[in-house]
Amino acid sequence: MKRRFKTLVASVILALSLFQIQYSQALTNIDSSKWKLSDKGVHIVKKDNQEVFKLTSGKLTLLDQQLMNGTIEFEMMSEGDRAFVYAYFREQGRESEHVYLRTHKSNSPDTLQYSPVFQGRSAWQIYHGSKGTATASLPANQWIKVKVSFYDDYLNMWVGDHQTLVFNDLSLTGKKQKGSVSLRGFIPNGSEAKYSAYIKNISIESNDTPATSNTSTKNSNSHFLTTLNVSPVFEATKDPLESIPESLKEKDWSVVTAQEDGIFEFLRSRQIPRGMRLYAVVAETMLRSNKIQRCQINLGFSDTISVLLNGKIIGHADHSYRYAQNRQQGVLHDKQLTLFLPLEDGENQLQMVVADSFGGWGLQVHLVDCAVD
Repeated sequence: MKRRFKTLVASVILALSLFQIQYSQALTNIDSSKWKLSDKGVHIVKKDNQEVFKLTSGKLTLLDQQLMNGTIEFEMMSEGDRAFVYAYFREQGRESEHVYLRTHKSNSPDTLQYSPVFQGRSAWQIYHGSKGTATASLPANQWIKVKVSFYDDYLNMWVGDHQTLVFNDLSLTGKKQKGSVSLRGFIPNGSEAKYSAYIKNISIESNDTPATSNTSTKNSNSHFLTTLNVSPVFEATKDPLESIPESLKEKDWSVVTAQEDGIFEFLRSRQIPRGMRLYAVVAETMLRSNKIQRCQINLGFSDTISVLLNGKIIGHADHSYRYAQNRQQGVLHDKQLTLFLPLEDGENQLQMVVADSFGGWGLQVHLVDCAVD
């Protein structure tokens, strides 16, 4: 009886294993019935005697499968001109996690990019360096293997031979939710690329293997402000704002808490009204000083900032993304703007107007050797 029971259990395990293998293999075939293809920018073509997806600026989404944790594998070929190839996961509506490859930046520090997506907007300017960028070799006109594995709060990624991790237990910061999986190509205006990538041999699997990393990006410096009183969203310009709009003073403000690294990500807490192209908030705090002093403040922001102290403007900067003339990336770092605050004895109102239109909307505030409450 025991032998028959063991045989039955073994048969069930084998059957389940075979089912998983068959399911995984089925996705490697280019079968449009398993995918939702965007109206434009995705085509099934023949390449090297095999049917493949050709992406220009389009998207394909896996049907009937929602994953919390899993692995995405595929092979891609690009021509090396300026284009982008994205892998989205945990996608629900306009929120997701994603990684992407800049096909024109092989072996650059930011060949690869991770960022959460909120309100359909990538926050990539906030996620760079150890938080979200890495280098990889993307030789043109060659098939390259790509593997992305995600579990709970961590991401691992391989490019090429799959032997070396390019992202190793990178912290995921988007919503932890079941969602769809998509692949997307994008060719920006002005690029000479004829396509973003050919894609083949796609494999997508669920994965419940526990994560073991204890990675943390928490900033231990107590002089980074971690709470601010933040206004509703209002339409702005990139010019210096010398006074706070009167209309905001009667509206409901709320306290917003920074992420573990000390950055306030406003896309998480403020909805952008439809059609608003340049959006802003006022973030304020009260600095209580027991003496007259000059206090250094380092600010990171995306994309523009006006700083007011006790109702008077004392600084402004515009670090908006520009690809061509006067090129700048617009990435947020902790010393984009340094000011020296002339604090009075008593309460001092610090207000920072932060506006954005693209790539991530954030603020980081660091007081240096400043004796305030």
